[in-house]
Amino acid sequence: MDAWRRAFREALPSAAIALAVTLLRLAGERLGWSAVWFSRSTGGVVPSRLGWVVGITWLALPFGAWFAWRLARAGDRPPAPGRALATAVAAVVFFHLVLRLLPLLHLGFPGFLLPVWGTAVLAAAMAWCAWPGLARVLLAYGVLSRLPVAIVMFLALQGQWGTHYDYADATAFVRTLPPATAFVWLALVPQLVFWVGYTVIVGMLGGTLLAALLRRRLPAISIASIVGLLLITGGPASPAAPAATTPADRVREREQAFARTMAERDQRSFAGFVSEEAVFVGRTVFRGRAAVVQGWKPFFEEKKAPFSWQPETVEVIASGTLALSRGPVFDADGKHTGTFTSTWRLEPDGQWRVVLDSGCPPCPCP
Repeated sequence: MDAWRRAFREALPSAAIALAVTLLRLAGERLGWSAVWFSRSTGGVVPSRLGWVVGITWLALPFGAWFAWRLARAGDRPPAPGRALATAVAAVVFFHLVLRLLPLLHLGFPGFLLPVWGTAVLAAAMAWCAWPGLARVLLAYGVLSRLPVAIVMFLALQGQWGTHYDYADATAFVRTLPPATAFVWLALVPQLVFWVGYTVIVGMLGGTLLAALLRRRLPAISIASIVGLLLITGGPASPAAPAATTPADRVREREQAFARTMAERDQRSFAGFVSEEAVFVGRTVFRGRAAVVQGWKPFFEEKKAPFSWQPETVEVIASGTLALSRGPVFDADGKHTGTFTSTWRLEPDGQWRVVLDSGCPPCPCP
């Protein structure tokens, strides 16, 4: 029990820094600060542009090294630093490979979340064997830093704040779930299981690397290789969404990313999803990318997005070059106000882009 009390005391200052970063990120998203730094995308464990900088996911690595240094000064060191580092690397590799393979099982919601969480627990258990003393502090830090995030997510989901904490880029799906279900499955358990496990895994890599450097006992693994390995250990784009494995999945992801440009007030990225030959049909017909971007410019001028959308139906023709995407449109307050239909085309550069887009009032069909 004393060891756990010491672990939580050791982790508390770092957890306070994580809390400050969490509150800064929340303020930035709520106040409409630059989407480059305060993205409303749910993201995941792989850095994307600069939005990850103002976040706590990456802090596990430097804090792991910091905790390791503090423990080493107090006399708690792994008996074989090289072996400890190899064990930490093995945990990272296991975590990465299993999360990459899980989408092949095509498990539905919420079934696919269970093996994702289980993978994080097993990989964290592997990492624990590398250096139990460090793992204890990392677990304490993980709980202390992720519990406030779970609380913020509860409030965001209740208030529909339009941030990544309430899945602003997946509102159509989240709003189909009862509030308690959404919180437990998409916030509470992921934060206290998946992300705490992730903290132990990544923090152990940083800590054992530092310990090996201090003892000059690096195994035959270069520092560059370890850093590169860390940057690719993403698994799925998010623990709440499996990676795309079919053309329809890829189109769905493109549609969701397209919708995020509106949520993040990012008109430049919006333009990249529109084909040069696009035709957008509404009260006015816009022909060509330049006309579409100019015609949609007023929608990006306010701090808060005037509407959002999410794909429900995605179908791709046999040749894999054209796809239809359809789903609900919501106003700024989350009310279902219409249905969009978009045609996507696989273009010569390998990217899917919208060539036809139109909308209509909510479909009266059952």
